[in-house]
Amino acid sequence: MSDSVTGTIVMPVLNEAAGIERNLDRLFHLLNDQWQVVVVDGGSTDDTLLKLQAFPVKVISSQAGRARQMNAGANSVSGELIVFLHADTQLPDDFMPQMNKFIHSRCMWGRFDVELDDPRWLFKIISWFINQRSWITGVCTGDQALFLRRELFTRLKGYVDIPLMEDVEFTLRARKVTRPYRITAPVLTSARRWIRHGPVKTVLLMWWLRLAFRFGVSPQRLHSWYYGSSR
Repeated sequence: MSDSVTGTIVMPVLNEAAGIERNLDRLFHLLNDQWQVVVVDGGSTDDTLLKLQAFPVKVISSQAGRARQMNAGANSVSGELIVFLHADTQLPDDFMPQMNKFIHSRCMWGRFDVELDDPRWLFKIISWFINQRSWITGVCTGDQALFLRRELFTRLKGYVDIPLMEDVEFTLRARKVTRPYRITAPVLTSARRWIRHGPVKTVLLMWWLRLAFRFGVSPQRLHSWYYGSSR
């Protein structure tokens, strides 16, 4: 396989007009026309779809929900390598050579380390703990830009259609196949959720939700808790 390995970026969006142009500009600069980008809109009511017209992306529509949107995007293409990228997350500068290393490995899936885009020390500590937790447990979240081979996506039948924790549930199944391939060059992701609700409250909420999920609390109930606490 050549050093310019190609694949597909699947990006679920919902009302991302505020930042979608900036992030897609940078993304296409990195990809250098060698990757396909599929944007899956979950019913945006702002100018997201209008702003997407300026970019060479494949746009498809889906019912809202990241699991549904990511499944729809992955099932609309046939490439070997798929990267699931949130609209508020930026890939590292060495994304292309990193993907080439992965495709030549024996691993079936992986993730990036993460860096929150707030320079304050507390957010650097939060990023460090996220990365260490993921490295120790092999459980990852969508903010870490999960990537995988088509073969694994097909074998696991994609994401389970649940309203929350779809990424955790998927990686719990994926790690039974292989440990995740770790790329320490971090993706840069938005700290807006942490800033809006407070970093300490958000950390405690995330820990509580994951613990409750592992003990069998339904994703539907977790969803109501999460969005109830965000009001």
